[in-house]
Amino acid sequence: MRGDLVLIPFISAGIGWLIHRLAVAALLYPVQPRTIAGVRFQGMLPRRREQLVDRVAELAAGQLSGSGMLEAALGDPAHFKKLMPVIEEQIDYFLRVKLKQSMPVVGMFIGDKTIGQLKTVFVTELETIFPTVMKNYAANLAGELNVRRLISEKLLEIPAETLVEGVKTGMKKEIRGLLWLGAVSGFFTGIATLLLWWVLK
Repeated sequence: MRGDLVLIPFISAGIGWLIHRLAVAALLYPVQPRTIAGVRFQGMLPRRREQLVDRVAELAAGQLSGSGMLEAALGDPAHFKKLMPVIEEQIDYFLRVKLKQSMPVVGMFIGDKTIGQLKTVFVTELETIFPTVMKNYAANLAGELNVRRLISEKLLEIPAETLVEGVKTGMKKEIRGLLWLGAVSGFFTGIATLLLWWVLK
């Protein structure tokens, strides 16, 4: 066997690596459309960006609307506990100031003890009805909002360059693996070519 034929697997490996490299480049670049000799070029990902975003928005909206996630999140009693200081402050202001302004006669008979008791009653009642009210509010909100459109609009605000760089960074390991796959498959293709040549010579 000629010595220069031994280079065939390595040349094939280089070709395989280059082909996969070009495939990755064609997927991502150019980000903005370019015209060369009357032919328009653009990376497949930037070119299909709107369709991809619309599909992602559709899937996300379907999951959000169908899972009851929004209702569960807004109806979580933990949110009420976080709001408790503000609620108590507003109730206290209402009983001490607004009520006396609106109904001076009633306000004359309400002291600190009564205000404390009323605050306890109001807060306890609010704590009971809060999850139900918020779940109903979330259900109505999800019905009125076009969640798919909102998600799509927000995703389309991301510049195409940022999207491409994000894909490159997030899939760096997978892209490297794809290039190695091209090299390895090219190498074994070269070996197979050599074996075929040796059998047929």
